[in-house]
Amino acid sequence: HRRRHQTGNRSANAWLGTVALWLAGCPYADWNHVQRMHLSHHHDRADTVEFDYRGFLFGQPEQEQKARSGSSWSTGVLVTAAWVFRNVVLGLEFCFVPVVETLMHTRCALHPIFHPGQVTPSRRTSARIGTPVLLGFYITLYAWGGASLLASQLVAGAVMLQYLALNDAFHHTYEAIIMANYVPGPGPRTAQYEEDNTYSNLISTQYPLVNLLSLNFGYHNAHHKRASTPWYQLPQLHHELYENKTSLTTTTGNQVLPFSDILGAWYRHRLSRVVQYDYGVVGAPGMPHRAKDFVGALGVSFLTV
Repeated sequence: HRRRHQTGNRSANAWLGTVALWLAGCPYADWNHVQRMHLSHHHDRADTVEFDYRGFLFGQPEQEQKARSGSSWSTGVLVTAAWVFRNVVLGLEFCFVPVVETLMHTRCALHPIFHPGQVTPSRRTSARIGTPVLLGFYITLYAWGGASLLASQLVAGAVMLQYLALNDAFHHTYEAIIMANYVPGPGPRTAQYEEDNTYSNLISTQYPLVNLLSLNFGYHNAHHKRASTPWYQLPQLHHELYENKTSLTTTTGNQVLPFSDILGAWYRHRLSRVVQYDYGVVGAPGMPHRAKDFVGALGVSFLTV
């Protein structure tokens, strides 16, 4: 993330960023692509995503109804299979199995291989090298330790995906824009819009060191104010910008959301978040449980978009 904002040695950013992607378990991701997509998030003040997983999973109801009413047996089987698949996804997500995030990573790994004409040469190269390497890693784990070792690695990966998704979900009430409909530029989304629709999810305000569990990612308003600030300087920047100023006040009020409220919204909306494009709303400052209608984002990780 720090490399994407070109802090540190800029000439080494691409190399170090690629190494970081490999260490994060995403050797198939292309540095140039993920950097461009993440910077568009900051510049255009929106969540731009290339793959519309909701459209993939749920499709168009009118088209499905038309297919169901058709006479083709094979079409009916496909429609039924799609219905079963989406309900399996919803059932697993209800049990906090990160199916959507896994789907996003799988698509990131395989799309450049099976549709090379739709991506840049660097994305093709990254996927053609990284995807076989990752598959080889899992095969090696199985060969060394059997199913138990492989399963433990997959469970650990699922826990990591859930934690990353939790930390991505509640920073913005932006709109999600599919790249097919994307018009570059912020348009009417002003700097004030960015501030009013950005929220800081601090794990603890009383014990700031606890926020290192997310490398201070929760200081998100400060990050969007000065995106090149390194993660270890965000608490100080947050203090300089907002402390003793009604604790981070904008035109819509306090932008710091208690982490307990975030956990409640994460649990409450675990199915709505899969289905809805709308991130929901945050209540007025001072009201109890003001994040209760904050549905949050899903499938917007800067590792996969």
